[in-house]
Amino acid sequence: MDYGFAPGNTLWDGLVRSMIIRRRDTSLISHTKIRRSVRDFINHLDSSSSVAKPVGDLLIGGHANAQGFLFIPMYRNQRGPTQYETLLETVEDPAKSIAVPDTLIGHTPGDPETNHLHIKGCNIGWSPQFLSMLKTAIGSNLHITAPLHVHYIWRQSNLGVFEFMVYDFFLRRPVRFASRNEYIDALVAENFVFYDGSSVARADWEGLVPQRINKPSSRRINVPLGTTFGRRTTVPYNRSFSYAAKNFTFTCRYDPPAVVPRPEDRMAALGPALDSFKFRETDLDPGFSDTHPYPVYERFGFSSKQDFIDGHTWSFTKNGRSLISRGRYHTYRIRVPITNRTAGNEGNLIFNFYPWTSSSSHPYTVNISEMDLAFFACI
Repeated sequence: MDYGFAPGNTLWDGLVRSMIIRRRDTSLISHTKIRRSVRDFINHLDSSSSVAKPVGDLLIGGHANAQGFLFIPMYRNQRGPTQYETLLETVEDPAKSIAVPDTLIGHTPGDPETNHLHIKGCNIGWSPQFLSMLKTAIGSNLHITAPLHVHYIWRQSNLGVFEFMVYDFFLRRPVRFASRNEYIDALVAENFVFYDGSSVARADWEGLVPQRINKPSSRRINVPLGTTFGRRTTVPYNRSFSYAAKNFTFTCRYDPPAVVPRPEDRMAALGPALDSFKFRETDLDPGFSDTHPYPVYERFGFSSKQDFIDGHTWSFTKNGRSLISRGRYHTYRIRVPITNRTAGNEGNLIFNFYPWTSSSSHPYTVNISEMDLAFFACI
């Protein structure tokens, strides 16, 4: 038997729980006042006499992103979302440990890993350092799978739950695009690909990019299923384009005998100042250091500290003995459902369907496997 856990209180978390309940051979472990973290979930499975051991695969669901943030607490009273440093805490502090006992999964040291921890959360498969640290934190004896796309769930009360993936075509720039054509040129140069590895062509971008590129927009579409469930032949989705201007803000204090750099020297001083950035006061390695196992610049998709600096437009404000540095950047994002590209089935949604009650008109359907590397990272 597989077991799933989604302890959050948002609409999305409720949809994940609806999906887990309807998966075959999967049991949902409910969250309670005393069972709200991954540690609680694992301890419950290990200690409950009603759970037959060994268990199969484990599922955890919640909001996530490509920067290595998972909005599921690992231990009680955790502050903020789970990130690399949170997982490091669970390794260093036995009271926060999320290690899965070998007896719970029937693992014998030295044998291959046969169980999986499946994450249900958007884009977190693009954070390999986070996944590697999570694998260490759970004891290294389970494979981990995590979505490479936006993970989406749509529920119809009289039918069941549809699970599918959504492309997230994301660009980040230090200045705004001057025109729609410039934006499309950048998309082409980025060489985005469809799930089958084929490049997204300029003609595709012409159909996806709105005329006004510095204003968010969305359009409701009905995505064909290629089959019928009861009377349903499509699933609705709000295909979206988003634009936002954002800041990365960092404050550096200059204690005597150091002095706050003069305006003409502040850009040159930014790199050394960032070297003092830390995720936590207890961290030994500053967050921008090349020696940090998951430096800040990598979390935002940059190859180096200098690449990160070049990816922003900077302004500076002196405040006493402190210098506040603000890096301005602009984000552009297109989200559209992943549809089939095979001959004869083009344009149909690729999906899983978990019915309330299985029947010939509401068949259990699985087209996306957690082991499919076009949709999931697996370590």
